[in-house]
Amino acid sequence: MMRPGCWQDTSDRPAPGSSSGGGPAGGSLAALIPYRSATKWGFCDRDRNIVVPPDFDEVALFSGDGLARVKVDGNYGYIDREGAVVAPATFNLAASFKGGLASVQSNGKWGYLDTRGNFAIPPVYDFACSFEEGLAAVQIGHRWGYADGSGAMAIPAVYAITRSFRKGLGQVCVVEEGSEGGAKCGFIDAKGRLAVPAVYDNLDDFNEGLACACLDGKWGFVDTAGSMAIPAVYEEVGSFGSGLAPVLQGGRCGYVDTHGNMALPAIYDGALSFTEGCARVRLNGRLGYIDASGAPVTSLPYDDVGPFSEGLAFVKLYGRCGFIDPSGHMVVPALYGWAEEFHQGVVQVRLDGKYGYIDVLGTRYWDDGVESDDPTQ
Repeated sequence: MMRPGCWQDTSDRPAPGSSSGGGPAGGSLAALIPYRSATKWGFCDRDRNIVVPPDFDEVALFSGDGLARVKVDGNYGYIDREGAVVAPATFNLAASFKGGLASVQSNGKWGYLDTRGNFAIPPVYDFACSFEEGLAAVQIGHRWGYADGSGAMAIPAVYAITRSFRKGLGQVCVVEEGSEGGAKCGFIDAKGRLAVPAVYDNLDDFNEGLACACLDGKWGFVDTAGSMAIPAVYEEVGSFGSGLAPVLQGGRCGYVDTHGNMALPAIYDGALSFTEGCARVRLNGRLGYIDASGAPVTSLPYDDVGPFSEGLAFVKLYGRCGFIDPSGHMVVPALYGWAEEFHQGVVQVRLDGKYGYIDVLGTRYWDDGVESDDPTQ
C-alpha cells in the first residue's frame, strides 16, 4: 500500500519468529496455540495444556494444511498437530504451507515441499514465493515468471519483477531493451496475457476493483480493464477499503470514493486505508481512527495505532500496547512493549523483553517459571 508521506506507518514491523495465517474473529481461537516455556517453544490447547512439547527455538501458527513451521538450531522444518516431524529442520529458509505446498530454500536454491515432506517441485529456483490462485512467482537468474503446481513454467520468466496473483491478475514489470528509463508495470491474467498495459511507473494490487497507479510521478487509480478510472493527479494514494481511498494533495490527506469524488475532506496530516470499517488518521498531531462517515472512533492521544484485524487493533498509549475494538473500547489493557495483529484469535506480544502469545481475553500462553496469582498467566 502506498502510504501518504506525511505519516510513517510503523505497524508493518517484523515479528521475532512467527508468521501466521488468517482466521475469523474472537471466538475462533486456534485449536493449537504457540506456547513458550522459558526460551523454547511448543504448542498448547486453549486451556494451556501442553500438546506439543516446547522443544523448538521458534514456531509459527498452524496453517490450514495442518502443519506448522518450526526452527531448530538455525534451520527450519515442519511438524503436524501431534508434534510428529513431517520434514526435518534442514532448510535455511522456509515459508508456511499454503494450498498444500511450502517454499523452502535448500543449498541456495528454492523449491516446494508437499504435505508429506517430499519435494513436489525440486529446488531449482533462485527465489520462490507462496502459491496464490494456483500460480507462484519464481525467480530464475535475474528474471521472474510463474510456475504451476507441477513445477512447469505456466508463464515464462521474462519479467523484471512479478507479484503474486490476486483475483485473477498478477502484477508484472518490464524493462524495454535499450530503454534508459526504469521498469514499467502492468497486470497479466493467468494465461500470461496483458490485462492492464505495462505503462505505469508503479502499481499496487486491486482492491474493490481499483488499483493504485503511478504515472509520470503522480498517482491515481486504474480499473481491471486498464482504464484510468481516477486521474493521476495526487502526490500519493492508498488502497480502497469501505469504498474509500486515502489521497495526498497539497500536503493534506483526504478520502475519495470509487468515482474520484472527495468523500472526506483533505483535512488530515496523514491518512491510511480503511480496514474492517476503520481508518487510521493523524489530525493536529493526534493519532486515532475514523469510520467511513469521517466520525472519530477514538479520542485518546495514542502514540501509535495499527490496523484492525479480527475486530481488534493495537494502540500504543504512554509507550505500551493494548487492543481496542471498533467502538474504541480498550479490550486488552495497554501492558505490552510491542504487539502484532490478531490471527486465529491470538496475537504475539512482548512483555519485559520476552515474546509470547495472548488471546482476546488477555490469557498468556507462556511460562517463565515464576509463580503468579493471576489465573490468566
